[in-house]
Amino acid sequence: MSTHTVAPHGTREGDDSTFVLGERDKPTGPDPYIIPPDDRRPTVDLSEITRRAMRVHGLYDELNRARHGRTWQPHDFVLGFVGDVGDLAKLTQAADGVRPAPPGNGLGHELADCLWSVVVIAELYGIDLEAAFTTTMRQLEESITSDLGKGTTR
Repeated sequence: MSTHTVAPHGTREGDDSTFVLGERDKPTGPDPYIIPPDDRRPTVDLSEITRRAMRVHGLYDELNRARHGRTWQPHDFVLGFVGDVGDLAKLTQAADGVRPAPPGNGLGHELADCLWSVVVIAELYGIDLEAAFTTTMRQLEESITSDLGKGTTR
């Protein structure tokens, strides 16, 4: 499996392939979410991500109550997530050179928005996201390993 990291100024490295976005598509400054070459990243566990996500959720509730007289319902967060995924799709297309980069935040920001939405939606629907993720990854590993053992690949 190959992995790609987006490097500053729209270049992508990895797997012997490199591309450069057009001049007008390049970000105006370095993306703060780029993985540093030495991979020294702060680590945050899922419980801390959940705590911070729900704190921001509470702030949005206050803002929506003040502006609109109501808070978002769980299905509103799902619709917001769909919008975030659309923004993410546009940014990945820009990173792959098939469309101009849209104005606004970068890929890292949109991925974080999507993660925030997933965490909040899980909390609102009472899903233990850590347990669900662990179980789902185990099931996928078993299924893929089984398929590989059966020779069901191309």
